[in-house]
Amino acid sequence: MSENQGHAYPPGQGPSVPHPSQSAYPPPMGYPPVGQPGYGVPPPGYAPPPGQPGYGAPPPGQPGYGAPPYGYGAPPPGQPGYGAPPPGQPGYGAPPHGYGAPPPGHPGYGSPYGMPPPGAGYPAGGAPYPGGAPGYPHQAGFKKSSGNESDDSQPGDPGLRSSHKGKKLKCTFENDAGTKLMLCKIDEHGKPQKVMKIKKGKKEKLDVDEGEVFFALGKKKKKRRAMINNNTVYTVMAENDGDNKVIAGITNGAECVEDLSSDKHNDVEVKVKFINRSKKTAQLVWVDHKGKWVKKKVLPPGKCFTTKSYESNCWVAHEVQDESEVLYLNYGYFYSPWKTRLSKERVIITQ
Repeated sequence: MSENQGHAYPPGQGPSVPHPSQSAYPPPMGYPPVGQPGYGVPPPGYAPPPGQPGYGAPPPGQPGYGAPPYGYGAPPPGQPGYGAPPPGQPGYGAPPHGYGAPPPGHPGYGSPYGMPPPGAGYPAGGAPYPGGAPGYPHQAGFKKSSGNESDDSQPGDPGLRSSHKGKKLKCTFENDAGTKLMLCKIDEHGKPQKVMKIKKGKKEKLDVDEGEVFFALGKKKKKRRAMINNNTVYTVMAENDGDNKVIAGITNGAECVEDLSSDKHNDVEVKVKFINRSKKTAQLVWVDHKGKWVKKKVLPPGKCFTTKSYESNCWVAHEVQDESEVLYLNYGYFYSPWKTRLSKERVIITQ
């Protein structure tokens, strides 16, 4: 939405313009020709002849002398309504119900047509636009385009690494992969490190910093890869501001990309920023709930693409000219959004 500019009127507060059919003026060529009834003077029968009641003005003292009734014109001196009411009487000062300009210190003073003061938005006070108002989005937001492209602010960066600048969290890793796992961490230099073994069906708690990056390794002979919260790599992040505990569920992923599909019923919206740090032009693909590939964006090296997705949806990437040349999303062969307290999730594309 664009902000009000110049002297634009807020919705519903512009000056009323009557329909041409309601105009007080006759339409073009609507005046009668010279000599015809209605030109200059009313035709006979519409004005009383001299000496008849109603001709001219009534004599002094008779009803109708002076100001016409119902407030048209000004009443004569001494009559009710002449001049302004004395101080302290009703009606003294600003007119009621907001007609005219309110006095200083009252709401609306100095703001013609209900416009906010300089620097403020409409509606005043930062209130949301009324849902369903013509020309304005619903309070819950409005539908945006499929996404927008930007430049990578850190081109050449190798990708994911742990950060120790976040707050302390207690993370519970739950092994539901059906086999013993090795929990590993990507340190602040981007190098993998072993952390601990987690037995089948067991839970392990760790005190971690928000922003630390983990992944899990299963048995080498198993085709299915271990996923932490639906992804190959998991960055520890509170789901809501104020949380100090998180749960990281470890499960088995699909054996291959052909087995992927998005959850049709999950409506948790997640904004995702894809960052291409490979040397290839990437084709971003969204996988629908039936497993069909839907091409979404061609992303050159050094470019970013921010779009809207949902939890438990699946994304894959490949070289734009060769579907068999897989590109990795956060070091995984696919990416599935997971909602955290961040305004958008970051996904690094590498080779």
